[in-house]
Amino acid sequence: MEVWALLTKSFYEDTDNLPPHLVKVDIDDEAMKKIVLEKFTNMGIETAACRECGAPIIFLPTKNGKQMPVNLSLNSHFSDCPAAAKFRKSK
Repeated sequence: MEVWALLTKSFYEDTDNLPPHLVKVDIDDEAMKKIVLEKFTNMGIETAACRECGAPIIFLPTKNGKQMPVNLSLNSHFSDCPAAAKFRKSK
């Protein structure tokens, strides 16, 4: 996975005058998941695992006040969960 990262002064140990800048970083998917999960945890956002596929998810409120499961990329988990149909309510 290729991502862009913001390097701040704390990245550089000896230099106080370097401004933050973007760099391209290659990182594998598992390492990226670990970083994102850690950031969510540090912000007080609880993560869970999907009951069916086991993917890491978080729950965010919708405009109607219901909780929607989202992937770590903040896309609806229903969009790519292989068991999404099990969670759909019949009309």
